[in-house]
Amino acid sequence: MNKKGLYIVVCYNNEKEVITFIKDVLHNQKIDFDIYVIVNSFLNKDAFISLNKTTFLYPEKNLGYLGALNYASEKINFQKYSFVCFSNTDLTFDSPQLLSNLFLKLVDDTIGVISASIINGKRNQNPLSLKRPSKMKVFLVYLLTYFPIIYLLKQKLIKPSNFKHQLTLEDYDCYALHGSFFMFSVKHILKFNFIHNQLLYGEEIYIAEQCRIFNLRLVWSDTDIIYHNENSTTSLLGLKNRLRYIRQAKIYILKKYY
Repeated sequence: MNKKGLYIVVCYNNEKEVITFIKDVLHNQKIDFDIYVIVNSFLNKDAFISLNKTTFLYPEKNLGYLGALNYASEKINFQKYSFVCFSNTDLTFDSPQLLSNLFLKLVDDTIGVISASIINGKRNQNPLSLKRPSKMKVFLVYLLTYFPIIYLLKQKLIKPSNFKHQLTLEDYDCYALHGSFFMFSVKHILKFNFIHNQLLYGEEIYIAEQCRIFNLRLVWSDTDIIYHNENSTTSLLGLKNRLRYIRQAKIYILKKYY
């Protein structure tokens, strides 16, 4: 089996973070893979002059998160690789074997997407959802975006069950994985449609629903850890804009999947 992988990241006015992630995180992984950066913003290409073994694609406009992955799928032959990773750049990995460990589990042909534990503070953000949320639950989140104070109180007071993370060294099937990191099986990636109508948010449900349609498993592997400095880019939007984007994503999800 070909063990060479593909790793795709997006740059949107965060070239310093992208460079740090590639140099300090990806270059330390003990597996062979190619790195591609989709540049979603206008910047001086000389900003990346210090990076080697990295290819840059310039769509010349902001395609959003999954839109950038779709652009990459049109420019890169995914079938040359054994896996395709797609992630944020505000991450650090706890092990140089993390990608190797996840890849070894993709020999199971029933798995479409796999991820590790995503730790933000004391909270594990994986899985995003063990079970498919009801229409009412999605609608209530949509409503709360009109009330910023109540939305913030909900975030602080109602903690998810995985808030205090303890490593279990087990694998778990789930409905949706957190969108900060995906590893796709190359056996199935061409089944996915990455033409996503939301620039921000909603990508996890978009991927989860396609896995549900194709009867593919999404697996959270609680063996390795990824540390997440969440919202290093999206926090710059401000709460009002973030809630507006979340609201748009929830409406999109309700209309498309419920």
